[in-house]
Order: sequence, then structure tokens, then C-alpha cells
Amino acid sequence: MMHLSVVLPFYRRAAIFRRALSRNRIYLRPGYEILVVMDDPEGVDQVLAIAAEYPQVNWQVVLNEEPHAWRNPAKAINVGLRHARGEFVLVGSPETVWITDVPNILLRYAQNEHRHFHFGEITFASPEEVHSLNDLQSRVKYSCGSICTKKSNLEAIGGYDESLIGWGVDDDNLRARLALSGVYGRLHQEAQLLHPPQVEKHRFYSADTAIRLLDLVKPVVARVNGDDWGRDFDKVIFQTS
Repeated sequence: MMHLSVVLPFYRRAAIFRRALSRNRIYLRPGYEILVVMDDPEGVDQVLAIAAEYPQVNWQVVLNEEPHAWRNPAKAINVGLRHARGEFVLVGSPETVWITDVPNILLRYAQNEHRHFHFGEITFASPEEVHSLNDLQSRVKYSCGSICTKKSNLEAIGGYDESLIGWGVDDDNLRARLALSGVYGRLHQEAQLLHPPQVEKHRFYSADTAIRLLDLVKPVVARVNGDDWGRDFDKVIFQTS
């Protein structure tokens, strides 16, 4: 039985994903799946090669065969939510490194508290700078990204807002809508994550996001999208049991 699906929206990140997975693999258990949602065909051979290097991992790779420029990851994440085989999901990034046993920590809380979403603390630094918890002590930490909750909680609100087309706010908007639905956030400091410094800061926020910023961060309704959310593409190119 699959307990947890780690949903990774993926856009041209093969090399950095390989590096992160080399550290994260020690925290993967038989009841977890890594669900790579490729929102562009570039790098598909590299991703399949990475999957072949880790045959002990439960994999699922879903591919958008249409090449396109970068876009907000909301649609790709929702495709992942539709395909997730786990009762619980952890939405993350392919470049994020788990310094502690993040999936097990957050899953344990999610299993005990179904009407909450759970998240840890993230530090923005390169993996070369941080090797242990001691290296994180003097650094600024943020409580953003990588939420874990029961899959049905996300389905009830229609997943991520697919009207988002530019950079930013998808995570803030989701958390706010979950709270409107009665699913509240819980921070767990023992879950420590590391994310490379953002190179796309010049796009934060996009023009479209900035125009709607207040409505996005303070929504008045929990559910968004139509019933066809999460169906932007659906080709499964690799899956293990």
C-alpha cells in the first residue's frame, strides 16, 4: 500500500534533481512514491536514467509532451495530485534537500491530524554550504513550500489555482484556501529543508500575479478551478509498483 506520494513539479531540473536525490534517498521508504511531473519534454531521458539508478524507489513519471516556456507550477502540481497513489501527499521541489527525515516527520503528523497541513522550515543555501543541522543554526529559516496533508484535503478545494500563469503566490494561495476549508497549518521545526538560492527572483512577482496579489493571498472562497482541474496532461511514461 502506498502511504505517501512526493509530488515534484518539474521543469528542466534534471541535473539539480539528481544532486538532491543523492542526499534525499536515505529517507525514502517502501510505502513512498516519487512522482515527477514533467511539465516539458526537455530532460526526459535524464529523468528516466535517474529512475533507473534507484530501482528501490517507487517511481511515477508523468509527461507533458508539449514544449513551452516556464509557467506557474500549479497545473503540473495538480496533474501530480490526480496521479498520486498515496493517501497523503508531500508537495515539494525537485531541487530541495531534506536535512532531516522530512517525509517521515510530516507524514506522521499528517496521519495523526487529518484536518491540518504540515510543513517544516526551509533554508535558502546551496548544498555545498550545508551538511548538517549545525550548519543551519545561524541561518535565516522560512516556513514556506513542501506541505504534507491528506490528498482528499487538496481535492476538496480543487487543488492549486490553475488561473496562475506567472511567478509566485501559488503556495500562499493554497494555504489560505485550505484554512478557509477548515484545514489549518502546523509548523514542525524538526523538519528541516534546504533549497538552492532562487535564481529567478527577477520574476517575483509576475505582472499578472502582482495585479491580483491581494485577491490571491486573501481569497474569499476555498474551492477554485472546474471539475477538470489536474488534467492538463496525463501521459504516464514510467511507473513502478
